[in-house]
Amino acid sequence: MTDLYIKELVEFGLSDKEAMVYLAALKLELASANEIAKYSGINRSSAYVVLEGLREKGLVGISDDNKIRQYIASSPEIILN
Repeated sequence: MTDLYIKELVEFGLSDKEAMVYLAALKLELASANEIAKYSGINRSSAYVVLEGLREKGLVGISDDNKIRQYIASSPEIILN
């Protein structure tokens, strides 16, 4: 089922890694880059780069907690708009 979601996100213009990271962020709701990397199966350094790209696209945000940077996925409806 996840492969189907990845395929759909790629059709909307995301790369494979962006799709995997976005789905992981959606599933985890609020997580660090390390947690998202582990869940999505990509390495941590790549996760930071991908998360920054997703943030620029408006698909993830950063929590207000200054101790640990955590990411939160935006609603999938943004992609449809």
